[in-house]
Amino acid sequence: MPALTVDAQKKAAAAAIAAGDFAAALAAFRSLIPEMAENPRLWFNIAMCNRRNNSDADARVALQRALICAPNHTAATHELTQLTGPLTPSPKAPRALYIDPCFAAAWMVRGDTSLTAGDAANAENDFCRAAILQPARGENWFNLSLLPVGTSDTDLSLLWLTRAITCTDGPADAYERLAATWQQQGHADKAINLYREAIRRLPDQPDMHTNLAAALIEDDQSNAAVQQLDLALQLDPGLARARWMRAWINLSRAKFDRGYADFDAHWQNPSEKSRQNLLAFPLWRGQPLDGPLLIWGENGVGDEILFASLVKEAAQRAKAPVILECEARLVDLFQRTLDGVTVIARSTPPDQRLAGTPPVAQCSSQRLPLFLRRHWADFPNHDGFLKPAANRYSEACAAFDAMRPAPLIGISWHSGNPRTGSRKSIPLASLRPLFERFPAAHFISLQYADDGTEIAALQAAGVSNLWANPNPDLVSDLDGLAAQISALDAVVTIVGVNAHMAGALGCPGFVMMQKSPLWYWFRSGVTSPWYPSLQIAREDKIAGFAPAIEATITALQEHLARR
Repeated sequence: MPALTVDAQKKAAAAAIAAGDFAAALAAFRSLIPEMAENPRLWFNIAMCNRRNNSDADARVALQRALICAPNHTAATHELTQLTGPLTPSPKAPRALYIDPCFAAAWMVRGDTSLTAGDAANAENDFCRAAILQPARGENWFNLSLLPVGTSDTDLSLLWLTRAITCTDGPADAYERLAATWQQQGHADKAINLYREAIRRLPDQPDMHTNLAAALIEDDQSNAAVQQLDLALQLDPGLARARWMRAWINLSRAKFDRGYADFDAHWQNPSEKSRQNLLAFPLWRGQPLDGPLLIWGENGVGDEILFASLVKEAAQRAKAPVILECEARLVDLFQRTLDGVTVIARSTPPDQRLAGTPPVAQCSSQRLPLFLRRHWADFPNHDGFLKPAANRYSEACAAFDAMRPAPLIGISWHSGNPRTGSRKSIPLASLRPLFERFPAAHFISLQYADDGTEIAALQAAGVSNLWANPNPDLVSDLDGLAAQISALDAVVTIVGVNAHMAGALGCPGFVMMQKSPLWYWFRSGVTSPWYPSLQIAREDKIAGFAPAIEATITALQEHLARR
């Protein structure tokens, strides 16, 4: 059989590349070496095939041959720089830029080098040059979004990411990063389709499926979220975050066996930033101990309050002294309530008392339900497990004396959490029917960080029974908040610290709950097994909070009628 001509070999190589068969393309190019040994383009093509076949060493040799044939071959210089590092007198300036200052990829490489070295200003300049020279390439705009805060603010980062995904070759990372940015700002609905597009481009990345699941959970699409988590776990059965999220969904549906099967993954494989790694004591597995058990709180103040209800039971199960490490603002409240428990403030580095009497095991307070709340029957009926300070309670009662004997109702309506706050907050004006239905009652703000604007607007509109709080420091003074709530007749609130505090104190509370709450509020029901004194009215998927507000008004009427 006669040998193929040069043109035929070129066509064979081109056809193989089009088919993605780089081994066949490499063979075709190599057959041309006797005829084209001085052709730099041939050696460059051989190098690129080797790179696609993961033969970087062979690619490096071929690129060097290309540069021997043509020392100013810009693309070969650029590729060799990526394989071997800069080839220029300056370590910050790829040689390709000296050959061709309009070579966009070289500016991108230099910008990446500067960013890795912490030189954000020069990185921004070089990424901008690459984007100007090659505006149709999505990666150039994506690189600009990687600049740290202070060099590129959030709005500008959104602009770069949006520009990146308008390019036909917009990288999957751009879609994922844009989705994450929207999600962090409380717009899970905007994030969902972006995550889906990222997955379409990179379908075998378990973290992307998990990120999509998180957005779906926040958008109240838990069934679709479970599907994504199952896909993630098919790709990576050991992915702790996916198992943790699946646990939350099943627990929120009161499917305890399924939920707890995944629940402990969060602590069995903790992230590098977990406090569990900082403290380095063995993880408690629910067994009796021959020394102290350290329990530490995590996440928000509300979570710490709720799971503190389990600490004394944990001590009984461990048959050992317990040290509870918590948010500093909760120390006095917990120490007063949790008899026999040593309560210390959470700090980094940890309190020196831990070194003096080292615990023999540690456990997150959020992990305690794994041992102590596996069935509905495990939830005790109680009238509160926290106690306000007696002097602070007397002060709160004295502050409210002038308003008596009218019913006193605490009210909170807004969450400042940038990610979840918009979903569970209710405009104060929407609660006007509540104030008007109880003209003889006084509603006292328990809203932290309240600037008084919404209250003043309603007062100007004729609402005369709504008042600012006499203690404006509710954020740092949680002991004062506990005393106030104990001195009131009831609390009406969205999900947040006030709901947890009322339930933990055993005070009557009426909670207007968003569609997709955290797992321990469950997905249905008008009561809470954690807090028997609370009644729950849930947001409607279609009608929003309006039905929940009406249900709260009815429940409050019934409560006040029993006084």
